[in-house]
Amino acid sequence: MLDILHNIIADPSDKGSLVWDQEKRVVHNPRLGLDYPFLNGFFHLTKQNAIQSKFLGSEARYEGLAEWYDSIMQDQNNRGELANSAYSILKSLLGKGEGIVLDIGCGTGLAADITKELGYTPIGVDLSKDQLRIAAKRLPVVLGDSADLPISDHSVCLAYSTFTTTDWENLERSAKEIYRVLSPGGRYVDIGVHPCFYGAYSEPLSQGEILQKPGYNQSQFVEPNLLKGTVRSKVGAWHRPVSDVINTFLSAGFKLVRVVEGGQGELPQLLALSLLKE
Repeated sequence: MLDILHNIIADPSDKGSLVWDQEKRVVHNPRLGLDYPFLNGFFHLTKQNAIQSKFLGSEARYEGLAEWYDSIMQDQNNRGELANSAYSILKSLLGKGEGIVLDIGCGTGLAADITKELGYTPIGVDLSKDQLRIAAKRLPVVLGDSADLPISDHSVCLAYSTFTTTDWENLERSAKEIYRVLSPGGRYVDIGVHPCFYGAYSEPLSQGEILQKPGYNQSQFVEPNLLKGTVRSKVGAWHRPVSDVINTFLSAGFKLVRVVEGGQGELPQLLALSLLKE
């Protein structure tokens, strides 16, 4: 694990390189005199104030749910069907290849087997210690914030995220961070629930129709008690209209290569973006 991570991890505070101290089991930043521990099988590479905000950070919202989350995301009678659809799209958009692929917001690491089958070496980043406890059994992981990625500039050629844009409070900053860590010509694939048909303001009707409620056009955090989804009714969600999601990535510098709408129903449950750093 250390060999794989050595060339790409960085201090989230200054984006500079870190030195592994075997005796202390920490990575050290000699410029700032900071140490980051290696605990429970992964590096803890976050700023002290990484999750302080007026909203609960995704770390706090997901703590204590890891086993449950991992189970329902594999249950075909629950979220497993939607997850499989997302991973099928991911497989198609990534294509076969080799080298490191960065899973940003990796959760319990359920997409790792997909990327390994394609020939890649996945590395995961997430803000939940609880989720990473399980993910560490599936791929090398680090505790980190998408808005302050502990990854060196231009150090990876490929990255992806699944079901995360509804968790990230500062999507603009996260998009810029993803752009920063990609090398020129690098690709990023983002897959999430479709805000038009599966979002916070969408209500399925008895005949398969979708009722879109007022509120769709505004990006905002929706509290768990206002949501009906299996996961979102526990952790809440950031609702963002399609235009806000796409324009945020374009503003970060990405070129939009492809848009995919998918899922099991007649109306799309998933929105996938394939983006390029030129």
